[in-house]
Amino acid sequence: MKSLIVSCAMVLTLSFDALHAVYAGSATWSLNATTGDWNTATNWTPPTVPNATIDTATFDASNTTSVLTSAHVDLASLVFTVGAPSYTIATDPPRTLTFWDEGVRNDSGVQQTFTGGFSFNGDSSAGDDVTYDGGSISFHGNASAGGASFRRAGIDFFDTASADHGVFTDGGIDFHNNSTAANGTFTLGQGSGGGRITFFDTPSAGNATFTISSNGIAFDMFGGTLSNATVTVNGPSDLFSDAVLRIQFSATADHATLVANGGVAAGGLNTKGVITFGFGATAAEATVVVNPTTVAGASGGNLGFGSANAGDSNITVNGAAVTGDTAEGVLTFAGGQATTAANATIVATGGSNGGKGGLVQFLPNAKGGTCRLELLGNSQLDMAADRHDDLTIGSLEGEGTVTLGGHALIIGSNNLSTIFSGLIQDGIAPGAITKIGTGTLTLSAANSYTGGTTISSGILFVSNLNGSGTGTGAVSVNAGTLGGSGIIAGAVTVGTNTGVQAFLAPSKGAKKPATLIIQGALTLNDDSTYTYTFKKNRNGTKADQVIANGVTINSGAMIALSGHTSVALRQGLVLTLISNTSANPISGTFSNLPDGGIVTVNGTNLQASYEGGDGNDLTLTVVP
Repeated sequence: MKSLIVSCAMVLTLSFDALHAVYAGSATWSLNATTGDWNTATNWTPPTVPNATIDTATFDASNTTSVLTSAHVDLASLVFTVGAPSYTIATDPPRTLTFWDEGVRNDSGVQQTFTGGFSFNGDSSAGDDVTYDGGSISFHGNASAGGASFRRAGIDFFDTASADHGVFTDGGIDFHNNSTAANGTFTLGQGSGGGRITFFDTPSAGNATFTISSNGIAFDMFGGTLSNATVTVNGPSDLFSDAVLRIQFSATADHATLVANGGVAAGGLNTKGVITFGFGATAAEATVVVNPTTVAGASGGNLGFGSANAGDSNITVNGAAVTGDTAEGVLTFAGGQATTAANATIVATGGSNGGKGGLVQFLPNAKGGTCRLELLGNSQLDMAADRHDDLTIGSLEGEGTVTLGGHALIIGSNNLSTIFSGLIQDGIAPGAITKIGTGTLTLSAANSYTGGTTISSGILFVSNLNGSGTGTGAVSVNAGTLGGSGIIAGAVTVGTNTGVQAFLAPSKGAKKPATLIIQGALTLNDDSTYTYTFKKNRNGTKADQVIANGVTINSGAMIALSGHTSVALRQGLVLTLISNTSANPISGTFSNLPDGGIVTVNGTNLQASYEGGDGNDLTLTVVP
């Protein structure tokens, strides 16, 4: 009986060994495999099915190159040897082929094809010169896509998995956890293809390149960073819906380069490339380009911020070279108090061939922060007509058009000095301009806004040759300085009688004395100072002058006189400080310059008269 038990045990052991030999072990696909079934042992040499996490499946020369798994398979690696033919390795869903070690290695020198369900784990790779056609593929741990190509596949990257330098066309691609797009190339919307890309958690786009085209195709970021990636969103060629990049919640564009292109379908108002930031997302230090359409009647690209901020990004909004109401690139700040242009640099370029310039618009309650705004050519800044508050921006420069929305545009929060030679005009209601910050804003062209101008700090310098640099409304210098050699239509009041110093200085910010023309009345309050400069050399005398239609100098107002003379001023020379074009005399005198008083500037004695010139001007006459 004992020998019988031992014999049975030996048979049982041999049976289990045989079973293991059939169903697990590294093997090479046979030259003359009788079927294409992976899970048939006789198709392998030795006759065992590679199906364990330590197994390697090798593919060399064979007359059967279409292989299908009929059960789930685990592998360490799958190797195509040098000279191996092109194979197609397929799984039968929901069965998968799962890699746990090296993954796929293709030494054959020809393209290999996989289709179905595949999972890569550990440090495994999808290999190079390999195409994955359709199916469902997942990467876990530190696995990577290698240099493989993926077409119309459903792909998930988990943990710290990487897209490496893979090429991805269409399909649905999701990044989770701390995975990365690395140096991958992603193209959605090829031909009739579609797809989507989604970032969850905190993944990184690395240095990847993304191209989003066709209608309804979306790249959605609910978290993570675009890092140094390049994302191009193209307008579709049909009339259905936009292609979209949506950056939302904790997601950031980081240092990425983003491009929104116009549509190429005439009459397609919703067939453009669109990039949006929302729900707390930031553009960070990204470079963003919004391009127009190149097709008459189509729509330009769009960039939008809603409850998001533009960070320190550099944004270019380009004008169109074709006609059409929506042909230009458009940048919109919308969505209320949390929407801000932050510290972005925004450049809107002009159109050509009759095309509209790039459009920048701030909708109700959106903030301008400290953004630097440059309007070139016929580009436009539009403050929404239904705004309920003023709009503050860092600075304004260029020659485009600003349309005010019934409230004030407050300029100067970034303290830069800029020149604006374009047009500032009302919208459906009177609008105003307020200068803040320490920089100088120069208005060098005529403007038509009617709501008035306020200087709260810094310098406002007008240098227009015609019209009015400050529109038709009144100018109030509450603090800071008003200067320039231009023309002002409205009345000017310097100072507020509150003790805050305010200055009228024609040559302030200029390199030479200037004449400032005020077509309305000039009032100098008790906390104001008129800064007057003259220069004398062999070529003659140059001096500041203010021309005003009526002058009131309230008690406490001061005058600051300065001059530079390389040759002596001749006695009897008359300098006109204020030319009063009103028939009425000047009301009041400067506290430190009484009528008839004598002051000495650079060794030259000057006598004041408030009845000089044609009888009601303020003059200084050189006396002994």
